[in-house]
Amino acid sequence: MGSLEKDLLSKVKLYKSLFLISEKLHSFMNVEALIGELTTILNETFPNFSYYLHLSSAACSKGDFPIIELEYDSKNIALAQSFASGEVQFEHSSVNLHTTIYAPIKGNKEVYGVLQLVVPDTFALMNIEIEFISTLLESAGNALDNAKIYQESQQLISTLTMLNEAAKTLVITDYLTKLHSRRLLDEKIHRSMKEDEQGSFILIDIDNFKNINDTYGHQIGDEVLVQVANLIKTSIRENDIGARWGGEELAIYLPKVSLEDGAAIAKRLAKKVAEKSKPRITVSCGVSYWQKEIADSYKYLFKRADEALYSAKSTGKNKVVTQKDDSKVS
Repeated sequence: MGSLEKDLLSKVKLYKSLFLISEKLHSFMNVEALIGELTTILNETFPNFSYYLHLSSAACSKGDFPIIELEYDSKNIALAQSFASGEVQFEHSSVNLHTTIYAPIKGNKEVYGVLQLVVPDTFALMNIEIEFISTLLESAGNALDNAKIYQESQQLISTLTMLNEAAKTLVITDYLTKLHSRRLLDEKIHRSMKEDEQGSFILIDIDNFKNINDTYGHQIGDEVLVQVANLIKTSIRENDIGARWGGEELAIYLPKVSLEDGAAIAKRLAKKVAEKSKPRITVSCGVSYWQKEIADSYKYLFKRADEALYSAKSTGKNKVVTQKDDSKVS
């Protein structure tokens, strides 16, 4: 076999090896894992040479690899030139009898670092082997491009998911009281009136709230709202809905709860507020009720609770009034 054929076979073997290596490197979507695989490939390909990977912060891994974080003001001129130019550089030491090759790890967007490969003078690297090293590192650079894009996209997806969840929370939660929003309350009542047999609705108003704001200031007024909201949370079940209705009005919806039980819960809440609030305040409550046997609507459920609340406010406050038996329901 002639030397030309040998060279050709050698090139075919090298490029076949490069193809398999490139395929493997591009299968990694994690930068650290990719760098680990690259060091494994270098160990297997150059078992008799020592090497270091000088990596920029964009590719620097925390793994147990022969890695040095790239110093941009490095006194190693050949290393700096290789990184800046994206070209292979050589440095010969007649004292230590070796040649150091500096080959850039270059992707489409940036140079991620430089491979420092120390070759003893007893080895004579051919041009094809230099080309192999360059092509191998270019493949590694492209694989790093892909891994970075993947990780950035995953991070973006994670961030967008968090923002979406936060937005959902804002939509269904009142920012001040951390009770549910009016919108969620409406949805839950509509659903309950389709699926359940009965339910009770409590409309709550803080008595003399304007006087609280005028006397103590709006900050204390907000604190009072939060206090009442917290007492609501501790007074209802997990599947009940406590909500900010608007202004100083709050609301509770109790699915599958009778009018009598709804009124009892409202009375316990009013008692708690009168005993535990600071400054001392009271609340008035209007309670309405629906049941499946009687045609009804959300509109009239609210109307009956609002009328009952008005009655409580106009007859002394600090009390619970339930809907009238003859209240219009449809």
